[in-house]
Amino acid sequence: MTTRRSLLGALLLGACTTVPSPGPLRAHLPLREAGLRDARAAFAPLLALADPERERWFDGTESTAADGSAEADARRRLALSRSAGTVVLIVPGLLGDCVARQAAPFGDGVARDRFEPAAPYGAYADLGLHTLERLDLPGRQGVAANGARVAEALLRHAARPGVRRLVLVGYSKGVVDALEALQQLQAQGRVPSQALALVSVAGPVMGTPLAGRLGDWVQALQPQAALGDCGAADAHGLSDLSPEAMARWWQGARLPLGLQRYSVAAQAEPHHMAPLLRPLHAWLGRQQTRNDGQVLVGDALLPGSSLLALARTGHWNLALPLERHPNPLLRAFVADPGFPREALLRAILLWVLGEPDTPALPLLAR
Repeated sequence: MTTRRSLLGALLLGACTTVPSPGPLRAHLPLREAGLRDARAAFAPLLALADPERERWFDGTESTAADGSAEADARRRLALSRSAGTVVLIVPGLLGDCVARQAAPFGDGVARDRFEPAAPYGAYADLGLHTLERLDLPGRQGVAANGARVAEALLRHAARPGVRRLVLVGYSKGVVDALEALQQLQAQGRVPSQALALVSVAGPVMGTPLAGRLGDWVQALQPQAALGDCGAADAHGLSDLSPEAMARWWQGARLPLGLQRYSVAAQAEPHHMAPLLRPLHAWLGRQQTRNDGQVLVGDALLPGSSLLALARTGHWNLALPLERHPNPLLRAFVADPGFPREALLRAILLWVLGEPDTPALPLLAR
């Protein structure tokens, strides 16, 4: 019973966490006053290339595909011309290692006997990327430790011949680990010379009240619990995601010049949530109605980033193919099984690689 309760608590927290609203400008759209660019309408034609029914799943895509089809085609051609020199690293969330052999973020949902970094991403082979793989991280370990692992992975890939661009796609806590990696590289003077981009997908970039609310359950989760092969936890795995800890992090944050930043967030109505997750969605709704059951929309946006998409689905469903998981308990936490994850990641990569290589300002303390 104890293991099952621990498992349930961990599942409720999901593959990541949420955050308090830093202010009305961040909590509500439009975004210009908050130092963010609302790029959803321009992003919509790229979504339409892979998902003609995008308006069912995404807000801010009311323009028809024809409105931007010529620009989307041009961006796609430019992106494909750059893809051979691009490394894309997927940084998973808090419990990502527990489900790593089946539920890779944006992966194919096929259960495998062992962890394979690139195997879940065969559907993207036509993009011609140099590398597309997920990192193998102990999800419940602290941000500093995981940030060092992500930093070393970046340096390792940067040293490979022919690599001209490095793109980090962080999901949930993986966004915070990726931010820390970039901060460490900046502080150490080891920032790779290649173009750098960071995509935040439902990331708790401003901390999370759920870390304290459900943290003991996640910390107590046994490595061989029914959920999967969870790696060891440490004392910082969740405390690093508290609002106070993230506020301190941003006060000292110095990230690389030229870093391109993008955000994808989600907001769910109750019917988008699996029944067992609706209580957390309602609890967060007391703070901000725009939330995905784990993260408040206003706090999932990177400072200085472009908002590419605002999805109508829950936090897990946004990136994880759990509807195909062999564990029925995990399948019970899924709603909206038709969400077009592959179309979303494909459009994200086409957008990022189609961006002009122009210098950007560093992310400074808020």
